[in-house]
Formats: sequence, structure tokens, C-alpha cells
Amino acid sequence: MKSIVVAACAAIAAPAFAAPSTTLYGGGATLPAIGYVGNTWLAPTPDNRLSSQGDAGSLFGLYSALDPTNPTVSYCQTGSGTGRGVITGANQGTGTCPTYASSPTGFAAPTADAHFGASDAPISASEFNLGVTNKGATRGQPVQFPATAGAIAIIYNNNQVVKKNGAPEQLNLTESQICQIWAGQITNWSDLGRPAKPIKLVYRSDSSGTSFGFSNHLSYVCPNPAYATPTTVSGFSTQSTFANAFVGGSSAVPAGAIAASGNGGVTAAVNANDGAIGYAEVANAVQVAKLDPTAAVKFASVSLKAGGKKKSPDKNPKAFKIAASAVNTDKVLGSNDANGRPTLVALTAPNPGCVFVVDPAAYATSIVEAGDYKQYPIVAVSYLLGYYKGYGEDVTNVRNFFAAPYNPAIKGASAPEGGELFIGAKTGLSFLGGVNLKNNITGTKKAPAACINQ
Repeated sequence: MKSIVVAACAAIAAPAFAAPSTTLYGGGATLPAIGYVGNTWLAPTPDNRLSSQGDAGSLFGLYSALDPTNPTVSYCQTGSGTGRGVITGANQGTGTCPTYASSPTGFAAPTADAHFGASDAPISASEFNLGVTNKGATRGQPVQFPATAGAIAIIYNNNQVVKKNGAPEQLNLTESQICQIWAGQITNWSDLGRPAKPIKLVYRSDSSGTSFGFSNHLSYVCPNPAYATPTTVSGFSTQSTFANAFVGGSSAVPAGAIAASGNGGVTAAVNANDGAIGYAEVANAVQVAKLDPTAAVKFASVSLKAGGKKKSPDKNPKAFKIAASAVNTDKVLGSNDANGRPTLVALTAPNPGCVFVVDPAAYATSIVEAGDYKQYPIVAVSYLLGYYKGYGEDVTNVRNFFAAPYNPAIKGASAPEGGELFIGAKTGLSFLGGVNLKNNITGTKKAPAACINQ
């Protein structure tokens, strides 16, 4: 099986490839990582960021296995900010991909560009323009496609969350409680009906799509009495850097809060601190618990209100459905409005029709039916990003890679439970329903020109 070599060196005037590469190098978002590459990277070093190829049954592993000529895929879990940064030229693909003990600077790729990046926050107007400025001559522009959706879990460490008979139970939190915890208004477990113990908040220190998704939920739900009952909280802001999302901004981070890099770093920090509450993608917490039965980290279910239905983040929905009207072409993330909500702004792109974004309001919370949530309400949409041109002899392999999330052969192969479009059972990760951009990626006789080119 071949592998794809990540992109052309930035110093070269025009990227050129003598032959298709044997490893595709990319990186970025940590939220979908277990769905993308599996969990082998967790062992024997649980704080690894780098996977040299996707496990069997993972999205990238299935792509590589689909055709014997397909390359393998190397993926570094840098966080979404660096995932976008390598594509725009703010970071170098050759930068380091260390363990969670230190911060990454790139994808550990052999060349400065990358075949792809991944992000749970959409590219912004300033980032897009930076990409055109830095790489326009050789790579055209950044391109972006929504690929998957993933649940963001409220994770915690408290062995006193038990039933009356002493047996362990899953913590359940209402939306109002979640809002008050992250606003620093609930600071002790006694306020949650548990034995008294200080709450230690753990949040992401890096630029993170998981933070974007979680704060997208908080800024939408917390001021609204239809969701946050009985107590609303105003002032949250949708941000990729979570310190800026707190009520009052980075100068008002609750006392004693712990900052950690990556979903793996947050999970490790919660696991190490009794009484801690954080947020991370559920797949990481599930896999840590599987690999270490003594792990203290657990994840909470969420209810719309007290006594409401409990929705657990590890219950994969069928393909996460996105309305066609929520998928915007040639729009990017703009500034937040006065209420801290993200806006989308129109883009004048050198190559129109190759930047797709899902309106963050479309996944800020769950649909409410009969007074209760229909599914788990805290999710993020994850994107794959790349370049419009400059792929040389790798172009066919790269097109097929970007089209993998829409490929029925791959979606069927990753669906072990009744044909539902899962990316791994009980991971909280799903393919997107109602979204198929394959023709935009590869081009057809009748469709627009391909968005991935030589």
C-alpha cells in the first residue's frame, strides 16, 4: 500500500511531484482524531499526538484500504488552530508533533506545505486572506469541506457521584447548571447535589475547534430561557481560544481554572485532578477509560431541564443531518455579533465554489421535541482543508481522500451497527447527512470544476 507525501516545499516556486507520494501528511483537529485514525496512537504512550497511518475501520484507514494504490495517511493532533495555520502558511508542515507534554508547531511532515489540514472551527476571513497572500502563487487558495460531526462531552473526576446504594452512576447536568458552572457561578459539587468538594474547571489553552463548538453552544443556549432553566447566563462568546469565551473574557477566567493543550491534555488534566470538570470529545474519554480501567475521568449526560430526558454523548446518532440551507458556499467566519454569536461573511474567492461552511447556529444545540432534546446537544462540525492547486501527481489520490467522507463504500464499511453511518461505535462521531460535496472536490462533466487540482 502506498502513502501520500504532504505538499510541496514553500521555497519552491511551483510545487512539482515526480511520482505519487507514499504518505499523505496532515493534522489539526483532535475532536475527530479517533474516528479519523483509530486509537492505536494512544498506546503504548497515551499522550501521543501522532499517528503514522489510520487503523483498520477508521476513516483514513478505510480510505487507504479501499484501493491498493491509495496512500497511507499520517495525522498529527495539533488542534484546529494549527490545522488551519499550516494550510494558510501561518505554520509549517515540517514543525514538530510532540506528545501532549509540549505544544506542537506542525505535522512532522517532510515538507512545509501539507496535503490537508483538519479543523472543528471554520476558516475565518483573515485566515483565508492570509492563505491567499502566503500561498496564492503556488497553491491558489485554501479550500474547505465539512466532513464529520462529533459530540463534545462534559468530562469530570469525582468518585462520589454515586447512587444511594453506593453504586457509581453517570452525572447528569441540566443546561442551566452547565452555564452556571462555566460562568463560575457554581463552584462546588454541593451545588450539584453531591458531597461538598471544590470544582476545578479545565479548559483548552490552544486554539481549538472543540472550544469553538463548546462556546458556540454556551453563547446560544445560556442567555435563552427556553434552554437555560431556571437560571440564564449572558456574556459567553463563541471563540476558538476558550479563555476569550468566558463571561467577561480572558481577564475573568474563574479562579483556579486549569488550562491544557488538546483534547488529550484536557482529558489527562481532568483525570489527574479530583473534583475537576472539563470538556473534550467523548471518543478520547471513552478510549482512555478502555486503555486504563483505573482512569477516574467520566463523562456526563445532559438534560434540557431538571427531570428531562438524559442524553449521553457516546450515543452516536445516525448520520448527523445538516439542512441544505445551512451549508453556505464562499462564506467564511466573520466577527461575533454583540451577543457573542458567530457571523458568516461573503468571500471574494480567486476560485469560487470551493469554500463550504455550515452555519454554526445549525448545530449550536439539539432540536427540541415535546419539551425535550431529541439528541445530545453539544456538538462540533469538523472540516477538511487543503489547497486549490499544486498537488501535481498526487492530485487523484488527494481528491479521493477529500471525498472519502462522502464515499458510500467507506461509509458502509465503517458502519458496524445496522448500517448506520457511524465512525466507530459509541464514539459520538458521525458522518454528515444531507451533505455530499464529492463532485465539487473531483469535478464531473456537468458539475463545477474540481476544487483539488494539479
